[in-house]
Amino acid sequence: MYTQAVPSSALARKLGAVAAGTKIPFRVVLADGTVIGNRGASPAFTLTFRTRSAELRTVAYGYVGLLESYIAGGVDIDGDIALAVRAGSESGYNRAPNLLLRLRNRWHEWRFSNRSIAQAKANARYHYGLGEAFYRYWLDTAGMMYTCAYWAEGTSTLEQAQKNKMDHVCRKVRLEAGETFVDVGCGWGGLLFHAWENYGALGTGINTTTEQVAELRAELARRGLTDKIGLVGTRDTELFIRKYIFPGGWIPSLAQAIDWMERCGLEVLEIENLRRHYALTLDAWGERFDRNWNAIHALDPHRFDEAFRRSWRAYLWSCADVFRSTLDLNLFQVTVSKGNVGTGYPMSRSFLYRPPDKP
Repeated sequence: MYTQAVPSSALARKLGAVAAGTKIPFRVVLADGTVIGNRGASPAFTLTFRTRSAELRTVAYGYVGLLESYIAGGVDIDGDIALAVRAGSESGYNRAPNLLLRLRNRWHEWRFSNRSIAQAKANARYHYGLGEAFYRYWLDTAGMMYTCAYWAEGTSTLEQAQKNKMDHVCRKVRLEAGETFVDVGCGWGGLLFHAWENYGALGTGINTTTEQVAELRAELARRGLTDKIGLVGTRDTELFIRKYIFPGGWIPSLAQAIDWMERCGLEVLEIENLRRHYALTLDAWGERFDRNWNAIHALDPHRFDEAFRRSWRAYLWSCADVFRSTLDLNLFQVTVSKGNVGTGYPMSRSFLYRPPDKP
């Protein structure tokens, strides 16, 4: 590590610990012009603190304070933001929250929890109600699936990976022509359309986000399917995601989910962890978001402003790194049966890898 007139400060010590804990070369410029860097190689990214308050916020709230300062413009991240997140992960900088963060998180949970239907709907609309035009610029063109894709060996595009995911789900539940199913959180109906066109199965979509409901109804009308598809409206999620991305967000543990499935009389048939698939999906989303930002900004310059860009970049790239590099966050796809499945489900998984029969 090299420095130029390093100040005796808590921030310098924190950044020095990050530099010592990662192999990724980076550079930091403090508000007073002090330069901090590690390993004389060309930096993969540079953090520039514009204000003293941004430095104090980072000291007080750790990585959340750094991200909040980035969103507010008090910190600039130039270079590879994915590697900036990775450096924090490798050094342990973005791990356990301190007391101040825990207190803020509790207040946020009290203020924005999903205990009331009205607040739960407002929370959903905050994130999912940004409009189809916004999401269309960085989701896949196959089904606009805002969910983890399935990157089977040989898959090279997000579109194919999302088709893989829809087929994977349909095969797991043995969906056949004439059957009906419910898609809870159906988004813009990608799975509903895929199941109808490829399996002949009729789905009912459940969605609490007013904007998505209206947009899906318009798409049903465009496709002439208004008479075919129904539509009805143990670890804390960390503060950054709750405050800026998913108000009221809460992620249950696998143990909690299984416990309630068993209480409801459901038999667990299979559990598949898609953690690594989600990292690749978020990589693709982050790359498309960055590449299409000018077009997104033009949709509504006031709504999709610089603070919005920074918060969503931080969300997409940091989540990609969490799913890739740690075991703190997983994505479990659980197949269950109501009651004893008996002989109604295959004894092996070979059926998942055969081409589906056309309806």
